[in-house]
Amino acid sequence: MRAFHAYLFAGLLAAYPAASAHAQTITDELYNSHHPRLLITPAELPALQQKLTDGGVDDALYAGVRQTVTTSYPSMSPAAILGAWYGDQSIPCIGLVAQLENDASARALGRVLTTYIADNYEPDTDEANSGMRLRALAIGYDMCFGDASEAERGHVRDEIVRYIQKMVWTQGYQAFQYQPYLGNHSAMFGAALGLAAIALQGEADAPLLDNALAMVDRIVDNLLTYQFDPGGSYNEGAFYAAWTLKQLVYYFDARHRYDGRTYTDNARLRAV
Repeated sequence: MRAFHAYLFAGLLAAYPAASAHAQTITDELYNSHHPRLLITPAELPALQQKLTDGGVDDALYAGVRQTVTTSYPSMSPAAILGAWYGDQSIPCIGLVAQLENDASARALGRVLTTYIADNYEPDTDEANSGMRLRALAIGYDMCFGDASEAERGHVRDEIVRYIQKMVWTQGYQAFQYQPYLGNHSAMFGAALGLAAIALQGEADAPLLDNALAMVDRIVDNLLTYQFDPGGSYNEGAFYAAWTLKQLVYYFDARHRYDGRTYTDNARLRAV
């Protein structure tokens, strides 16, 4: 009977419209004290700027990124820039240029794309697509809303909260923490959930964010235990191992900045 009640409660939560979780005004002072924090922090900018002007492959790569962001993207539609995976390539690149160059145009473009996702899609039970949208929302919000109005920030923040609520409260998402559902889709939304929970620290309800990080911990721990097993992951091969790591690496970096947790000593991860 207890199990039935838990199942019923989970279903009710999934069906009930997500609240804004006590939305607060995200002032300039509050936002600027917290962001960026996911892929880079303000303290890291000088060293990164120097690293990208000292010659080498990384300099050329960044020059290509900057060219794309400043020259190609402005003439493209939001849908074209976002592509099949909701800006998995473009949003981080735009945010990087916005931060490294203090580029107002890049920040504005990042806000447009992030708001476009918030306005045109809903958090749903498609764990892969919702995960990629949440990833874009979290990184875009973190890197591109320094020049935004309080209303713009609140709008995107509340949308991120709705995604977090959907993922933490819905039984269908909870199943992806464990085998046999554990897999690359777990990483697609799990890493995004972790990024969102870190991005909104101090800007959303702490218990909700704590529950999100606890869920991500379970997903990541199980992925590192089973997904990269020397005997092979459940029904997934080498391609999906690389894809899974592509999702996780952003979260690993952000988590290390957030509370010092590191995954670099995990033997199975290093063996990949």
